[in-house]
Amino acid sequence: MNAAKALHARGYAVHLWGIEAVGDAQAMRMPTDEGMSLKLLRSCRPGWRQKVHYLQFVFLCIRNTLVTRPQVVYCSDLWSYPIGWILSRVFRFRVIAHEHDTPLEGGRFATRVCFLARGQLFPKVTVVFPQRDRAQRVSREIGVSKSIIVWNCPRRDEVCGSRKLETSGDILLWYHGSVVPTQFPRVIVDALKRLPDNYRLRFAGYETIGHLGYIKEFLRYAEAQGVGRRVSYVGTIATREELFFQASQCDIGLALFDRSFREPMVGASNKPFDYLACGLGVLANGTEEWRSFFREVPSVLHCDPSDSGDIAGVVSGCAREAMEWRCTRAMGVEKMTNEWHYENQFEKVIQEIGCR
Repeated sequence: MNAAKALHARGYAVHLWGIEAVGDAQAMRMPTDEGMSLKLLRSCRPGWRQKVHYLQFVFLCIRNTLVTRPQVVYCSDLWSYPIGWILSRVFRFRVIAHEHDTPLEGGRFATRVCFLARGQLFPKVTVVFPQRDRAQRVSREIGVSKSIIVWNCPRRDEVCGSRKLETSGDILLWYHGSVVPTQFPRVIVDALKRLPDNYRLRFAGYETIGHLGYIKEFLRYAEAQGVGRRVSYVGTIATREELFFQASQCDIGLALFDRSFREPMVGASNKPFDYLACGLGVLANGTEEWRSFFREVPSVLHCDPSDSGDIAGVVSGCAREAMEWRCTRAMGVEKMTNEWHYENQFEKVIQEIGCR
């Protein structure tokens, strides 16, 4: 979304082709401005029809590319790599791949085909990664023609700072994103139980296919621990503007990735950057990966995400130094406005596109 808007702002015509999401994620919308077009196929259930559906998508993307003759074809996930390989190898279009999340190997024949295309495509094209360690690992494993690192920051016009309106004295914890145990663990409820009644938790997001029912499970656990009235789920928010408004009403954003998470996330996770842009403090993992990255941002605090006592202790410490904490949070907003915004990050890609 941010890449499309950044390119459009620089005068490029942007055509977006994809497939609708499934489940609650359907509520989220891809915004398009004048000069941008969006075409989505409906989602399809797993089974043989889904294979035919995917082949239809491949055909439509190739046809649309031959009609529009773009300066560059931008492939944004594993299932787009076979299309990128065909367009690059057969039709000689220029392709850039952007690997937001490292795909999991294995699976069925179709997945193996996509990995084969990935292995053939990456050594021939520029690949954008959100995290340096991932780029280095992929370069070692399959080779990359050229890599560019782009952190998943919000755009500069999204930076809004804190707009908290409540004067009740409540301390509001906030989370948004995919609601899964490795990113939004139940230990947060245990930490909330240790804190006074004026500490509350709000969260927004959607379940993934692998963790259907987790939101209800999380809310039931909060009830069982006696803090159900202090926990509220605000649903899947359709637009980034509304999401940021909701976040800006809170105090501390939670980025408590499991310490054994599947891959390095600092720089790749949009959560800490989003929270800083909304004027929140950030509570993040206390590993060296996270501490070193945010060392110069005092509004990012660290804890052991598996220890409810550690989480509660760090959160309560913020409230005790309320005036100083507000000033510290303002420094995070300034960092996002002046340096850590997507236009600044994506400028390297725009230069790459225009250098031919």
